[in-house]
Amino acid sequence: SEGHAKVAVKVTDLGGGKWRYNYAVMNFDFARAETQGAEPNLRVVSNKGFDAFKVPVPSGVKILSPAADVGDPNPNLNWTVDVRGGFINWSTDTSVAGIGDGTHTFPAQLPTLDWGTLYSFSFISNAAPVAGTATLHVALAGSPATYGVATLVPGGSGR
Repeated sequence: SEGHAKVAVKVTDLGGGKWRYNYAVMNFDFARAETQGAEPNLRVVSNKGFDAFKVPVPSGVKILSPAADVGDPNPNLNWTVDVRGGFINWSTDTSVAGIGDGTHTFPAQLPTLDWGTLYSFSFISNAAPVAGTATLHVALAGSPATYGVATLVPGGSGR
């Protein structure tokens, strides 16, 4: 009821027991609005899409060369990646104190995956793909906080 998003994946066998996973996450029209006031003076303060994309990584599976592309040429505005706790997780890292351009420092407001936007995520793994579930985390509070997405993920038999 909040909108539509789609995850596409392409897994390429690189040989030598390695696979490249490429995910494209498209937010067509998903947005959770933060509002103020009430009708007839209701005001939309913010409407955001997703602020994290997470893929399960079984024990023993290695992750190499994780990357994200959020469409901004400034590498400081890219989502951060973290591999731990059985997942590879890309997210907007709001814990960063500030982002500078050499002259100015801006608050850390990394872009969320809002409607009409496509971001891509990739990594190399030592595990062949299996059917699994990735997770999209909603940027604004509400229920549900996450949505599961059926896709291909690394299997549990990493070499």
